[in-house]
Amino acid sequence: MKYCRHCQRNVKGVKRLSILAWILVALLTGGTLGAFFVFFILWLIFIKKAQCPICGATDLEKIRDVAV
Repeated sequence: MKYCRHCQRNVKGVKRLSILAWILVALLTGGTLGAFFVFFILWLIFIKKAQCPICGATDLEKIRDVAV
């Protein structure tokens, strides 16, 4: 879980793309015979930041576990 400063609540960050982006990925993958898909998956896993599912902010903060 992470904390969204904009929504002021704990959220689970998600990585999502719009329908237009998925169509573009499909076209580029078909045009390059699958080579683009490999780079796209690596980008999605390692580079794209997680977003708040409510407001879409990407500057999520880690929650520190504090023992009480």
